[in-house]
Amino acid sequence: VPFYEDILTAFDNCPICLEPFQDGSFVFELQCGHVFHPQCIDEWFRNARSCPVCR
Repeated sequence: VPFYEDILTAFDNCPICLEPFQDGSFVFELQCGHVFHPQCIDEWFRNARSCPVCR
């Protein structure tokens, strides 16, 4: 899973926790293009192996 800093996306908030992405923060981008806070997607992947938006 790619791990980016300062990614420019069309997303304002993490789809899992709904909190905004902060400038300069790290985010994960999945192959489908959806972007998440690292801690949110790590927790999600403990229970599921698919994108929480695409599923």
